[in-house]
Amino acid sequence: MHIHVLVREFPVISLTLGQRMVAPSGIQESVSFARHSGEYESAARRLVVQSRLSLEEPPTISTIVDALYEHVSLRQERGLPPAVRELEDGVLIAAAAGAPSLVEFGLRLARQMVDVWPKSRLPLDWKGGDIWLTGLEERIANPSALSDVVEQQISFHKLAKVPTV
Repeated sequence: MHIHVLVREFPVISLTLGQRMVAPSGIQESVSFARHSGEYESAARRLVVQSRLSLEEPPTISTIVDALYEHVSLRQERGLPPAVRELEDGVLIAAAAGAPSLVEFGLRLARQMVDVWPKSRLPLDWKGGDIWLTGLEERIANPSALSDVVEQQISFHKLAKVPTV
């Protein structure tokens, strides 16, 4: 299970919030082609239960953004590299959707993360916390530009026929 965020220009479909199915033993699981016909139904049921986001009904913008923010916090707690892109995505999605409380929560989280993210683990093109925050605030201040990016990405990735809620 994964999502692809349309509020940023990206040349391929990304695997944001990528989540693999886990077997009852706790090991990541896949279904081989040879065993597919006998195992795919039970594997699909397990994935539905394990998925962060609902696979049975479309998730809401709030649910998606909350999952992104949770991912950011979990990566920090586990000492993993900072989830800069996921935090940006959450804020940008919230801004494009017109959800000011989610935007404000995301900005507060961003300010907290800038203070605790280890500089050695940030992206190589990182120009500093203040510059990053200012750039993020500038992008959310222009929701029509975000909407334009979404429309361009829908066209670029040929997603016009994908149902929306």
